[in-house]
Amino acid sequence: LTSVGRITLSPVERFEEELFDEWSADAVRTLSTPPREGELVFTGAKVRAVYPGEGAQVLLGDLRDSVIAAIRDGRSEPLTVNVQTLPPRTSDVAVEEALSEARMALSGPVVLTRGEGTLTFDPKVIGSLLETRLVAAEGVASLDLVIDPDRLAGTVGADGISNVESDPVNARFQLANGVVHVVPAKRGFRFDADRASVQLLNVATSSSRQARLAGREVIPAFTTAEARGLGIDERVSTFTTYHLCCEPRVTNIHRIADIVDGTVVQPGETFSLNQAAGQRTEENGFVPAPAIRNGEFVEEVVGGISQFATTTFNAIFFGGYDFLEYKAHSYYFSRYPLGREATVSWPSPDLAFLNDSDAGIYVDTSYDATSITVTFYGHRDVEVESQTGSPFNFTEPETMCEEKPSLPKGEVNIIQEGTQGYDVIVNRIFRYPDGDSESEEFFTRYKAQPIIEERRSCE
Repeated sequence: LTSVGRITLSPVERFEEELFDEWSADAVRTLSTPPREGELVFTGAKVRAVYPGEGAQVLLGDLRDSVIAAIRDGRSEPLTVNVQTLPPRTSDVAVEEALSEARMALSGPVVLTRGEGTLTFDPKVIGSLLETRLVAAEGVASLDLVIDPDRLAGTVGADGISNVESDPVNARFQLANGVVHVVPAKRGFRFDADRASVQLLNVATSSSRQARLAGREVIPAFTTAEARGLGIDERVSTFTTYHLCCEPRVTNIHRIADIVDGTVVQPGETFSLNQAAGQRTEENGFVPAPAIRNGEFVEEVVGGISQFATTTFNAIFFGGYDFLEYKAHSYYFSRYPLGREATVSWPSPDLAFLNDSDAGIYVDTSYDATSITVTFYGHRDVEVESQTGSPFNFTEPETMCEEKPSLPKGEVNIIQEGTQGYDVIVNRIFRYPDGDSESEEFFTRYKAQPIIEERRSCE
């Protein structure tokens, strides 16, 4: 029991119990000292130990008795009051153990890698991250080294985090020698400060001093198992249409083919060509090319798109899939199969079908200078045939006049030859493995394409 401090008292003229109680409590707080817990102090790559020390708690009752007695006796000499020793929770041994671990942590750099990214922590950086934390369990206290996750994240910084993070990669299909293969998915990675802080400390206090960075893996939206589960194992249908080389419309055909190539249609899912390709604009890579509007050829960005739509229509047709929306051209063009063709525009008409099979569909597009091909891979237990009837219900073309004042009077230029209109029926025949068959009718009415004349005056 020792004296732990000094307080000077002024002469007392009268004694007030309440004020004395307040003073006594304040004196106890002032004269008492808490125990000093052991800790480590880090400065750069160096560490210094602070060992624990005892504290002292002034006993309130003894203090009150000593002061009252001194006041009563008129004594002015210093008073010595009794104290209770307060032992620290930590020990020299705990400090030594933590010190040994800290020196190991600061003995060299630590390297954590993930993919192509690397995070390197030199001893000074490690020292700036380390701190000690008193951990008490069942009356026994230890001094643990810790790294604060938020401080670690701030030290690594946005650039460092970006260096080790990666986005997940979906499984995809790849065509090789006419066979569809699944290219496995890859998991992504996200930096996790909580996991990284624990790992950094563990690696820093081990002999290896390098490791694969721990964190949070991100599952891709379309996994390898899901891709394989789609059952895409054979070519279901393919169709090719042809065109002249090197025209602007060919640029549009190739552009939309590139966009649609590799599309996967899940079982029960609807495919929409407009949704898949988006609006055809110059900003989206399309160019002005000849198109038909009101029976005349005009320059529009949509030129050539309907040839791709027709090619896709026939892949759907011979794949045996269920058409949800399509529209034939108003006028027949000989480059397309009679009654088996489609036109699209934005936002309508559209070309859409339902994958009513149990397998997924992988859409492959390919082209050269004079042709475009659309192929569906999947699995179907049905053979599809096409039967085209003879045209009927013919209509004759109307004559349209366009004025051209520069023409001599009476001269007529034919700028578009007219064609007859007619109806045609195509039957899609389904033949099943058990010998059954069924037929689906496709009716198309083609308008008569008008004769367009140029005259000086149309009156």
